[in-house]
Amino acid sequence: MEDTGDYRFSNLFKKAKVPTSWIVPGVVRDVDITQQNRILGSQVDIRGVAVSAGNHWLNTYGLLSHADKEPIPFPLTPDKNNIPALQRQPIRIGYKSYMDVQTIGSYSEGYIQMIPYYYHLNLSNGTIKPVDIYMSVNRKYVPINLFGVAQPGWDPSVVYNNVVTLSWDDEYQRRNYSDAERARTEQIASAFKTYDAYGNEINLITPFGKNYAYGNNQLMQLTSRNRTFIGTSMVNGRYNANPGNVFNDLLFGLQAQRWHFTTGLPSSAVAVEKGREPTEINIKALRNNTSVLLMALDIKAVGDTYILQYKGSEVNGPVTIAGKIFDLSSLPYPVVSVISGNKSASEDLEITGTH
Repeated sequence: MEDTGDYRFSNLFKKAKVPTSWIVPGVVRDVDITQQNRILGSQVDIRGVAVSAGNHWLNTYGLLSHADKEPIPFPLTPDKNNIPALQRQPIRIGYKSYMDVQTIGSYSEGYIQMIPYYYHLNLSNGTIKPVDIYMSVNRKYVPINLFGVAQPGWDPSVVYNNVVTLSWDDEYQRRNYSDAERARTEQIASAFKTYDAYGNEINLITPFGKNYAYGNNQLMQLTSRNRTFIGTSMVNGRYNANPGNVFNDLLFGLQAQRWHFTTGLPSSAVAVEKGREPTEINIKALRNNTSVLLMALDIKAVGDTYILQYKGSEVNGPVTIAGKIFDLSSLPYPVVSVISGNKSASEDLEITGTH
């Protein structure tokens, strides 16, 4: 995770502008979105090796300078904020998080599938319950994420198609797409070919444009429009995997990728216990200041030969929220965000156009 739209976390992810200006006077500094401060990330690198300073953290192949620092472990919780006054305020419903996942292998015709799962965590007793997510459309609640519904053979029409998009032209700097990564991606795209719908040979497709839809709140499918290339023959800044240049260096570039995506819910989203209707009573039962929502991601890399399950750092560890420790180890997929149980971005109307 490289950034969020929630200004509360802007100083965690990005460096402050010089000279100093303020989003919230005396509390939150305005930031330069092109200058990364910290990132949230896996505690194992692209090869499954534990991250360390000696291995350049998550900058395995040398093209991701923003990842060449110790990653803060997932999930994004308020206690990880570097502004003490905000360490009890989770990210709010309605704000996006800008994220990516790295892969190695042959994905020239492959894709990444992501299914978000949402849970309700009771901060009083630690109870965790799966929930369904609804949003308001024309003053009526419609489902946008039904827990566990996305299975082989499922009917996508059972959820409202609230699309998620990648606006690369507006976001690439925020996503730390450096000149080095750009050069490598352009090299690979021109050196290796694919075919268009008419059978014509074309360069590999890479991110471009605005508002590219790659799924919805129920299921996302990242394609070549989400993918950049990050591979080199130099590993961890010291090991040459191609001594004597026996192989074409571009082959190393092709075999490592970064897939860019966005998570988050619309500001009108509400949660109800799995299987229940979005009535006022059911919504209020979960929407309070003694609970939070958890977002976990089921990530599968679908390659030319294999389908691989992403496990991140293998398990969900304990998390601290509002001064209490909660055990998330029972959840099967990596939890990436802890979200406010009763506040949304629509309540931040005074903070507009700042971050």
